[in-house]
Amino acid sequence: MEFIEPDSLKPEPHKDGRHFVVLPYRVLKDKNMSIQRLRVLIAVCSYARRDGMAWPGVKRLAADCGLNPATITHHLTKLTQQGYLQTVSDKYWPGDRAKARQVIYDPAQIPDSDKVTIETEPDQSVKPIESKQSIAEPLADPTSLFVLWRKAMQDRFGITPPQEPSIFARLSRQYDVEGFRKALGGYVEARTSPPPSAGGLLR
Repeated sequence: MEFIEPDSLKPEPHKDGRHFVVLPYRVLKDKNMSIQRLRVLIAVCSYARRDGMAWPGVKRLAADCGLNPATITHHLTKLTQQGYLQTVSDKYWPGDRAKARQVIYDPAQIPDSDKVTIETEPDQSVKPIESKQSIAEPLADPTSLFVLWRKAMQDRFGITPPQEPSIFARLSRQYDVEGFRKALGGYVEARTSPPPSAGGLLR
């Protein structure tokens, strides 16, 4: 005779507790945002805390979006380059939880990754694995570097440059404020026309 497990002993299916998602408003006017990439951003934002921190892994996002992991990885890279996300830690946890990422809601106020508290997420009983591509500790606040860049562009060329979150996040790991000020002075003075990007200061 076959044993039939009583309904009372059967585990209830997991209920998704997410009811709303907070997205960066600027995505509404971003003509370079594809529908598929927007879905990935929505999925990441659905896991974000109030400060924008989120830990969903590629496997989890792939299941949420119905896409393969390689496609998810591609869109995460593009979203980071476009300034919607920044990687706070390149450590990752086995299973569905992965690199600590932060959603950038306001590009004029890039979150300072070295001030983000990540010790409460995820479960510290699971030991993180060090990525082979560990990011360097920031030397300066990206926003401070952008303020210097904007002033230099206004003084020298009379223009207000757009914010470039991903570039200034990288610059913040290569320069302290004084070092950036010196490099910026020489870089600007040597030019006769506005540079297309601050990326020329990356080394």
